[in-house]
Amino acid sequence: MWGRSVTIGAAVVAFAVSARADDEPRPTRFGSRGQLVLGSAASAAISSRRYDTSDAHHFAYGVSPWIEWFVVKDFSLGLSGDAVSSLDHSYDFSGALRETKRTFFSAALRLGVNLPMGRWVSFYPRLLVGIESIHEEQSNIGLSSYPVATFGNPNLTQVRPWAQLLAPLVVHARTHFFLGGGPTLTHELAGDDVVNRARTTLGTTAFVGGTWGGEAHHEDADDPDEPRVTFGQRKQVVFTGDVGVRSAWENISGLSVHAFSVDVTPGFDYFVADHVSVGFEGNLHYGSTIDPAFAGDTFGLAAAGTVGVAATLSDWASWWVRGALGVGWTSVQPTGGSSYKVTTLFASVFAPLIFTIREHFFFGLGPRFSTDLLGLVSESPVQLRGTTIGASTVVGGWL
Repeated sequence: MWGRSVTIGAAVVAFAVSARADDEPRPTRFGSRGQLVLGSAASAAISSRRYDTSDAHHFAYGVSPWIEWFVVKDFSLGLSGDAVSSLDHSYDFSGALRETKRTFFSAALRLGVNLPMGRWVSFYPRLLVGIESIHEEQSNIGLSSYPVATFGNPNLTQVRPWAQLLAPLVVHARTHFFLGGGPTLTHELAGDDVVNRARTTLGTTAFVGGTWGGEAHHEDADDPDEPRVTFGQRKQVVFTGDVGVRSAWENISGLSVHAFSVDVTPGFDYFVADHVSVGFEGNLHYGSTIDPAFAGDTFGLAAAGTVGVAATLSDWASWWVRGALGVGWTSVQPTGGSSYKVTTLFASVFAPLIFTIREHFFFGLGPRFSTDLLGLVSESPVQLRGTTIGASTVVGGWL
């Protein structure tokens, strides 16, 4: 949500194709005139994180609207944007406590063409043209003998246009629910007041989403969505926008500034019985950066099991309380600095209200809570345990 991080969900897409093939063939409705499309990039969130042995904390809130509309068959127009504000208290490598205030705004026009490749798959390239504004202020507010790494930029103000090309394949896993992924190319058309250079990012993207409205096909009469299937029934497999493989390679023209990152985030939930789900979520992260603010490598690994209970409120609404318990490991290795490692045991709860917009496709909103039960820092007797409280939206669907 906080930027244009890039994503692909190859394993999820393959699973969706396999599951789709087991069903009776259904007509692909994606791309019909008048159809609205909502993707997992549409989000809103607020969160606060604090630590029990440190003055570091993080607070952020923002919204990211995202919608597309097929004005004619297989040609879409859309709008997307971000409005985010954050406040961080964090330590640099000298042990100084720093305050960083950051605001980020962006808006983009989206142009898309849908190219059907059979009943279940489409090629859906899109061009985005937008503008963004970033304002960041940093100041020292104290000292500490316990350093925690922070990767910030100097005080800066940036206003810059950008363009992005997306080239994903879309799998129509169910009539109104789809998954997709593919390569991206982003180019910032102007520099900023810190580095007056263009910036190019290559990566991948993945998403889930759903559709509603649009002109009905003649096959619709033979392919009703009845009887209506409510969220939380036995044997449902649930995917949300958190699933995927994120990757990015960034370069600033004319400078030795590069960044590469990969985030693999597998996850799913399976209803073993009506209203009762179990699942798995994980994260594998690697990052390598050469930048005046930070040069070095980061590595992270986390895995958690989940258990959920979905209470049906109506045919179109449910309350899904989902808990997780897991372990995580993080390593930060700055070039020319002291490295450190953190091992955590964490628990979390997410309790969104789930609204079934169309069959197999939902939008949710609810509170989040997570806490570190254990936070072991290498070569330190002090534990670093954090607690996060907030709320966020979720977009997803089920097979």
